[in-house]
Amino acid sequence: MLVALCWLAATVAGAAPAPTLPLTGTPGRINLTELLAAREVPASHAIDAEALWAGEDGEPLPPSARWRVPADMRIVGRIQLDGQASPGVYVVQVPAAWLDEVQVWHRTPGSAWRNAVAGDQIPLSRWPFVSQSPAFTVMVGEQPVDLMVMAANAAAARVAVWLMDDATFRANQTRQANLSGLIMGLGVMVVVVTTMGAVILRRRANVLLAGVSAWLLFTIISLNGYMAVWLTPELPAFNDAAKHFTGVMLAAFLISLTAQALDQRYLSRLERRLQLAAPLAGLTYACVQILWLPDAWRPLGALAWTSLALLACMLMCGMSAARGGRYVRLIASAVGCFGAGVLMVYTPFDFVAGLDLRAAMIGSLFYACMLLFSQALFARERYGRDVLGRAAIAASRDPLTALLSYQGFQEAYDKALLRQGADHRQSSVMLFVLPGLEQSGADHGFVLTERAVVRFAATLQSVLGDAWSIGRLSKTRFACIAPGASQPADVLALATHVLTRCTRMAEPLGPVTDFDLRIACTQRRLGAGDLKSLLSDLDEAARAIVPPKRIVML
Repeated sequence: MLVALCWLAATVAGAAPAPTLPLTGTPGRINLTELLAAREVPASHAIDAEALWAGEDGEPLPPSARWRVPADMRIVGRIQLDGQASPGVYVVQVPAAWLDEVQVWHRTPGSAWRNAVAGDQIPLSRWPFVSQSPAFTVMVGEQPVDLMVMAANAAAARVAVWLMDDATFRANQTRQANLSGLIMGLGVMVVVVTTMGAVILRRRANVLLAGVSAWLLFTIISLNGYMAVWLTPELPAFNDAAKHFTGVMLAAFLISLTAQALDQRYLSRLERRLQLAAPLAGLTYACVQILWLPDAWRPLGALAWTSLALLACMLMCGMSAARGGRYVRLIASAVGCFGAGVLMVYTPFDFVAGLDLRAAMIGSLFYACMLLFSQALFARERYGRDVLGRAAIAASRDPLTALLSYQGFQEAYDKALLRQGADHRQSSVMLFVLPGLEQSGADHGFVLTERAVVRFAATLQSVLGDAWSIGRLSKTRFACIAPGASQPADVLALATHVLTRCTRMAEPLGPVTDFDLRIACTQRRLGAGDLKSLLSDLDEAARAIVPPKRIVML
């Protein structure tokens, strides 16, 4: 209420003394923005500390939790810090790494003004001390201290000014460093994971994802102020331009990454061309924005470009889903996380418990975007490998019964031949012929006949076990082979067991014996390339069986 009354008096009288803030008994951290007597000063006006302190320049502003800094304007706030018995160090912090310029003036009554400056347009060597965002120290003793804070930015911005004692500031810096380290560590982890995927899989999409992840980490470093601290402390113009350049290119890369991650079978010609055209368009626009567009237009232009990129990505996801593309939900979720991160970039976010959670949330959303893309690419790769695996298996397996196909049985014959050569033992072979199968299909229908065939295959597997390699050679012929069977009597016993089990097996179309099951057995040394003639001999012997006999031994 007091501050509001002071502001009202200033608007009437044109000038008013600065409000006074008693420090004794106050919390360790105070939002000064709500207490400062603020005025809006044109950027073209010369800076005169005495005139600013007297409130003679600019238009007074109502109290607010955050300053709305217009483009090409300065916001200047005044306040007097009351003296205290024991001297202490206080810190004025503006938690905005992207702010162009922040100046702080302070003095004791009768002394000259002391001035310090910071911001992303100021070389780090001119800052009071190295920090992620502008911060200034003020010594307060028994005498009161006059304090002025000025904020300026080429584009419209919203900022808060905080005052805290030295202990609180150090504790906040420690927590902020830990949080920033965690976010940077997560970024490095994402880059490592995506790079490993690119090295192992060697797919174009995975290589692109690894590159975009590295570029994302570079973008986050630029946005949160660590670019100036770690890499380019004396290049403020580069640091300022990098924030916009990296953001624009990241949105362009997102279009290419989305197109690469989607099912390539369902991409139109235009969508395929976007994979290369989007980065080129982004590079062109980023250069135009930095070189020719006014500074005040850069954030709005970057937002418009990013929104267009997000719209293009969502349209591609929607069209891919409509055409039957796979894993669209994962990709759309990744694009959604990216959009949420962009929204956080352009949304004011206050400190919470002394931490800049805004940067942490932005980084987490962007990293989640990359990990979702990685999961989509991994799922696509796994699906492709599964399809290839099933295709490879299908060549050696009968699709109806899952028994060996003729090709698979040929491979089993070759393995038995090799084992025979090593053991000098004979191999056993049985051929099962169902001459009535064709007629049963005509009488009872295709579905019922196939059900009976599946049951017959299951019976063979149950009786013969893993020692025998079982195959379906044709629609009416099954065969099995086992290297090194001991005695012909054992083979006949197994054949009899199969016949008995099949006779007892009930099906809607009747017992399997309706197929006129016949079994031909033999035990011999196998010969290379002899499978065809062996099966022919067994088939001839089986068909020559005269009922009620069902089994023959060659």
